[in-house]
Amino acid sequence: MSETIPLPLDLRGVTPAAAQQLVLNKAKSLQQGKSFQLLADHDLKGPLQSLAGLGADVAWAYEESGPPTWRVQVSKRAVEMSNCCSGGACCG
Repeated sequence: MSETIPLPLDLRGVTPAAAQQLVLNKAKSLQQGKSFQLLADHDLKGPLQSLAGLGADVAWAYEESGPPTWRVQVSKRAVEMSNCCSGGACCG
């Protein structure tokens, strides 16, 4: 069975405030080790800067820097497994 490729989060025609909220909500719900793509008709600097508040586990990279189209890949780092007995809970 082949894996379904998710459609990008299409922000073309969405107001900047709404775009920022959509990007934040999508990133917050993203599972560790997963990613999604943003598609827009303008640069997404504002929404992407807001992702910094989610910590170092969330990263993004421009795949296309328009005009006319901006395409950005947003990902959440996979959790690294520790060899210590507590999984890193006590001493990292």
